[in-house]
Amino acid sequence: MLCVNLVAKNQVWGRVQAVQSIGSTCTGRVSVRKKSTGDSRDCDSRDIVMMQAFDWQSSSLEGGWWDHLSETLPGLAKQVGASHVWLPPFTRSVSKEGYMPTQLYDLNSRYGTQASLERLLQLLSEAGLVPVADIVVNHRSADAKDAEGFYNVFLDLVDHPGRSIAWDASAITREDGPGGY
Repeated sequence: MLCVNLVAKNQVWGRVQAVQSIGSTCTGRVSVRKKSTGDSRDCDSRDIVMMQAFDWQSSSLEGGWWDHLSETLPGLAKQVGASHVWLPPFTRSVSKEGYMPTQLYDLNSRYGTQASLERLLQLLSEAGLVPVADIVVNHRSADAKDAEGFYNVFLDLVDHPGRSIAWDASAITREDGPGGY
């Protein structure tokens, strides 16, 4: 059984701006501009509904969560009137739920393989559903300890465009505990 929560949200044409529970006031029109074309349009924020497609046990499903969602989600989301689907964090992580990611470009996680995730995203697109990723940027976890025994060595093990994310201790907020980390 797939457990879902429904929430209404404001939209900035293809990306989430804010999420509000259905019980909250969510009214008015939002003017949005699509970056790639410069086109703009108005949308009524009350017409947009997001379905949460995971819970704390989702990463433990035998056979993989992405595959399970691929089989059930597109039809279910349309049946309940959702326009957007909120997906769990999708990168490799220290925590099984995905909220302590280590390798930000490694899309093989406890939810399934990168290929399974890509298949799910394709199916959502074909169903006219907008996927929304749950990402907490400041929760990145280190891969190893430094010479002083602190976890603050961040490796970059996956080839990707752009700058390296092989960070060091300078990426850690200072003065949070013993040793200044």
